[in-house]
Amino acid sequence: MPLAHLAKCSARSITTADILFDDVTKDQFPRDEETREAFGFNRCFHWKEESRLPGLYRGFLLFLHDREISPVELNKWQKTAPLRGRSRGSMPYPEIAEGDTSRGFFETSIYSKTQPQCVHQLQGPENLILRASIPNPNSVELDLWYDFGFALCTDEYHEKNLGALYSKLVGGESLFRDYDTSLGIASNCDATLPTCSFDEFWRAWRDGTMADLFDKYSVDGGLDGDTGSGLGRNIGFHHLREFLAFPFEKHELRPSLWRLKHLLALDDNTPLTGFPEIVEASHEYGFTPQIDAQTRINLRQSYRELLDTVDPLEVHRAMERGELLGCSESQLIFVGERARDVLQKMNLTRLKKNGGISHKLA
Repeated sequence: MPLAHLAKCSARSITTADILFDDVTKDQFPRDEETREAFGFNRCFHWKEESRLPGLYRGFLLFLHDREISPVELNKWQKTAPLRGRSRGSMPYPEIAEGDTSRGFFETSIYSKTQPQCVHQLQGPENLILRASIPNPNSVELDLWYDFGFALCTDEYHEKNLGALYSKLVGGESLFRDYDTSLGIASNCDATLPTCSFDEFWRAWRDGTMADLFDKYSVDGGLDGDTGSGLGRNIGFHHLREFLAFPFEKHELRPSLWRLKHLLALDDNTPLTGFPEIVEASHEYGFTPQIDAQTRINLRQSYRELLDTVDPLEVHRAMERGELLGCSESQLIFVGERARDVLQKMNLTRLKKNGGISHKLA
């Protein structure tokens, strides 16, 4: 039963198993945080592990030999017994359940008690890089998601590929080779790929020469053009070389648009008290303390749609010229009335600052 229909017609409450079942049938990764936690997605060390879990659950829920497992039964198992024990003998391909694909993901209570403390500190830069992980944009302590250019990617797929590039730069293809080996899969990874040291990596980040490392070690063809990871087709990614060229002490000189993208990546209810750089930059795009919650929602939606279709730096230039509303309308982006008023005032303010008031706007 579709999730929307279930929510409307069923007498029972919607569970995380129902949400997982809905995602599995739609062939998409779960986004609901409770569902991701309940079924092990948040326990994956990197995206290659996570990419195997949907297939495992599809087999569990849709393709068993004898019968399908209902979301009700799956929810009961998840709450009362380790799922891994249930998977053995139930799966049409039992070896899947026996391999590293399921190891550690299902035993929720055991996992939190047995893993060393360092494993939980995944925000550590070295761990994130070696595991090809995506930094958390909501992290207040570390600004890695922004500092390493993930704000330039338009979606999670390209963020994962960018994480893989950093991992290859420091660790070569050992992560991917070892993971394939653990699953008994023949690996075509290159064991001789040259890598840089962490010391070299951090010096390059500090000095604004990170792009030179990609050139030096020829990781997936460097940062220019259409890379083997498909990042060249990602709107904004071709600005990464310029973005990484700012040394640490000049990070605040980067175009404020990238902080706007950081704002859009945050959970909608995330307080901005721990993100002063985002607060300052977002003011340039109309997110001032004077606007109400509905206007913020309208602005977020409009900017997301605009940045999906227009080069981000062109949006930034339109803001600086006082033409942001016109830029949005030229792309047939719907702008709510409240957001329109904000953009109109922004245009006037910017034009006054630039010394050229448009008669149409005055």
